[in-house]
Amino acid sequence: MTKLQNESFIRSQIRRILREDKEEDPKEKEPKKKPKGDTVLGGIGRGNISGMMKDIFGGGTKQQRLAESNPEKLMRNLQISDVRGSDDQEKTKSLLSKAVSGTEGMSEAFGPPEEKKDGRGRWGYLITNKGLEKDRYAVLFVYDTVRGAVGAKTLELSEKVKVEAASGGALVYGVGSKDERWNQ
Repeated sequence: MTKLQNESFIRSQIRRILREDKEEDPKEKEPKKKPKGDTVLGGIGRGNISGMMKDIFGGGTKQQRLAESNPEKLMRNLQISDVRGSDDQEKTKSLLSKAVSGTEGMSEAFGPPEEKKDGRGRWGYLITNKGLEKDRYAVLFVYDTVRGAVGAKTLELSEKVKVEAASGGALVYGVGSKDERWNQ
């Protein structure tokens, strides 16, 4: 072999070894996980979504709903392009206010967010159900709105936010962990 052939052979062997090392790296074999938006806590289960709300939020299963499958489209449907505020509380209020007033369906379904404080002084917002047949749907749509905004990077939070049922609507509030509850 000539010097050039030797050099070419050595280079090809090095490339082969590097490719093998890369294939053996366990981190490379794991599929990349889509962020789940675990900044937004809560849950609602299954249910049929009908009419105008289905046009805004998507189908009935979690995978069909736009908050999971296409959060950017959900933000367009809700006519939310940006959220402003100096802290999580102001940003959340901005998001909820824009969501409620952005479309005819949402403004018919919900009242404006009402600021609340719990027994520990924690911030929260009650979004009253004024047009949906069940409060459960209020929780579903508010949860998907917040989750979709986080997924679309329209809303960036420094703490966790929980969405749960409240008398007459949905309650959104800041928490330190998933085990925390609203304290009247």
